[in-house]
Amino acid sequence: MITRKQVEALARLESGGGPIISFFLDVDGGRYSHRQILAHANQLIRKALYSLKSSEWDTEAVARAQRDLDWIRAFVSGFEHGNQRGLAIFCFSGVHLQQVHTIPCPIEDNVTVGLHAVLRPLATLLNNNPAYAVALVDRMKARLFRVQGNEIVEAEPVCDHVHERFHAGELQKHQERLVDGQLHRHLQHVVERLQKMIDCERPDLLVVRGTPGVLPELVQLLPHDLMNRLVTSTQHLQIDISASEVLAQAAEAIEHNMCRHATQLTQLAMVTATAGGAATVGLESTLYALDQNAVRTLILQRDPETINGYVEEAIRLAYRQGADVKFVCASPEWARCGSIGALLRFRL
Repeated sequence: MITRKQVEALARLESGGGPIISFFLDVDGGRYSHRQILAHANQLIRKALYSLKSSEWDTEAVARAQRDLDWIRAFVSGFEHGNQRGLAIFCFSGVHLQQVHTIPCPIEDNVTVGLHAVLRPLATLLNNNPAYAVALVDRMKARLFRVQGNEIVEAEPVCDHVHERFHAGELQKHQERLVDGQLHRHLQHVVERLQKMIDCERPDLLVVRGTPGVLPELVQLLPHDLMNRLVTSTQHLQIDISASEVLAQAAEAIEHNMCRHATQLTQLAMVTATAGGAATVGLESTLYALDQNAVRTLILQRDPETINGYVEEAIRLAYRQGADVKFVCASPEWARCGSIGALLRFRL
């Protein structure tokens, strides 16, 4: 499945005046035969060829794009979908780009030939299938995972030596302080590793589960960036469970908390913008913030009719500057704000 880093790279792709082909195809074998899928692909290719002929591209650029379309046809013809249900293909002969991403869910058939890669379907995909980090933490060990879709990867654990606590009277106060200090340093190590994971892999959300003696202090130690991604922190008694159990429990937590998290984002944007803080709402001010590279999180209503023509450009600019892109459900309050807004890195 495509990652956020790959989408950000596509957002930074410059055509230099040549055509970039963005090709999306539903390859769900449960609904379509291979012959039907190939027929849909050929229909899209004909649409792209017509677009090329009616455009102002020069002859050489059109010829290169036609070769890219021939390559797409050949690829789809030989493609075995397996468990994959969608294809996203990007071609730009100007930099010898022929990039294929398989997608585990259906995607709407579409092709665009233009100056930029089309990112809205991918932004929607990432929003609906967020990458997230999971931390299972006890007094001496933390297990860290990165999850996207049904894929889960465990990182190197964090292990520190922390003395056990004794009953009252068995340790002097300075020994108690020693144990407290050891635990505090262990939790700091966990936070440092989580921060590195966020910085390197950019998961969208964070799930933290910890034993009762460590969870409150761990959450207090989380910096602002991690707190913004935290969707749930719950207590548990053991961390030595299988990766499949981690995946099932985390997925349930994410599903239960995503709507609440999205609502909190819009409320935070509206309240902060009203107070003159690092946020903005409305189309004009959000586009200005994107132009100033000030956006930390772009917030868009799903299928916003009033600003539909600006959504693709807003998404591209957001990913180019490393911002998060979040889609939220429609609400009267958000509609009055123009169905678009952003949390900012700094006040404008």
